[in-house]
Amino acid sequence: ENVLGEAMEETVEFTEGDELKLECTKLETVTELWWTCNGKKMVNGKKNVQIKNKKGFSQLIVNPAEMSDEGTCTCHAKGLGTEDSVDFTVEGIEAVNEVTVTPQQTELTCKQGEKKPCAMKFDVKTDEKLGKKDVKVCSFKKDKGGKCKVAKLKGGSYVRSWGKGRKPKVSGNYVAVVTVNGEQFVSDPVLLTVTPKDKKEK
Repeated sequence: ENVLGEAMEETVEFTEGDELKLECTKLETVTELWWTCNGKKMVNGKKNVQIKNKKGFSQLIVNPAEMSDEGTCTCHAKGLGTEDSVDFTVEGIEAVNEVTVTPQQTELTCKQGEKKPCAMKFDVKTDEKLGKKDVKVCSFKKDKGGKCKVAKLKGGSYVRSWGKGRKPKVSGNYVAVVTVNGEQFVSDPVLLTVTPKDKKEK
């Protein structure tokens, strides 16, 4: 006698890093229910596993799911004098690191000695969590990266600022370099021009 309903989807796909959710339906009184994946019993609250047992169904949630979670997961149940199980084939899709780095302006002109900070801003879009040092703004000369400085996150944008002591010699092209999982993504260049002080201002 079946204690569990058939799987709605026998093959379940997940994207690496996202949630994997499997559900089995209880048809009869279930005295015991447990899940296994690739032969291992799944434990609620252990690592990235959550098991929700409701009156009419049970859910296995793996979040975030990893490529190593691919394989076969099984919902096992014991009823009154009977046993049943439902198999699911679990397939993972490797996540693609989509990272876009966009300068808010292509040219930036600032004056030497002005109190107003000279701020170069970049927008970074990624699903990954970025660390404090993952976004840098670097001087850029003929396909060669130059000196880099960590950009600060302010109001949703990554900013590199030059203070009052800036000199015309810092003028040139700059790019933002974002490092995600060891891979580097580089923005289009921004041309910085620092104009010299007026002679009267000396």
